[in-house]
Amino acid sequence: MSPAIRALAWQVRGDLTLQWRHGFAAAYAVVIATYLALFSVAPPPAAKVLLPLVLGADTTVLGFFFVGGLVLLERADHSLKAVSVTPLSTAAYLGSKVVSLGALSLAASLGLALLSGHGHHPVQLLLAVALICPLFVLLGVIVVSRTPTVNRYMVYAGVFTGPLMLPLAEPLGLPGAALWDWTPAGAALDLLVGATTDGIDAPTALRAGFVLAVGHAIAWPWAARWFDRHVAGRADA
Repeated sequence: MSPAIRALAWQVRGDLTLQWRHGFAAAYAVVIATYLALFSVAPPPAAKVLLPLVLGADTTVLGFFFVGGLVLLERADHSLKAVSVTPLSTAAYLGSKVVSLGALSLAASLGLALLSGHGHHPVQLLLAVALICPLFVLLGVIVVSRTPTVNRYMVYAGVFTGPLMLPLAEPLGLPGAALWDWTPAGAALDLLVGATTDGIDAPTALRAGFVLAVGHAIAWPWAARWFDRHVAGRADA
């Protein structure tokens, strides 16, 4: 095993331990149970429409909110200094956050879809979450890099994610759907609707994948640069 893979595995194990210790999985089990209870009393047509919206606004983007808490916790106990004084690279640090929070997001999304009775295409759903979750984890890193406190992070997160979530109102009949399809949230919604209904056609899947790939190409270097400069304190970032 190469040193880079060992470093990533070590960091992922530490992140999973930290998340378990702070009750991330338990908290999300309660959230999933609450959604399932709501779906059980909703008319089937309504539940079918609401499921991809819940997946798009909550379970697949949970990493955006949780990564902020993780970075602020690590900043408070000074463990982030390890990133700048040890061989642990920024890429391994960010990759670990994507992998560990992605695992939680995958479990929450797939569990909710299957237990609700609308997880018609689990493989498509897994692929969709695997494309969507990392992007929002990286966006969370970008926001928290310039945020000193949890309270301020939650305010900034709301301001930042509000416009991104507008495409999720498309099923409610708001205008502008054609333009929203070319946003990350719009692409995510297309994939999630397809995974929880009748599948997704090839042109839509290709467009959504292209939009999310562009988002990744922008978010990865941006998150790494801001983390190095504003969190790890690397002067050459």
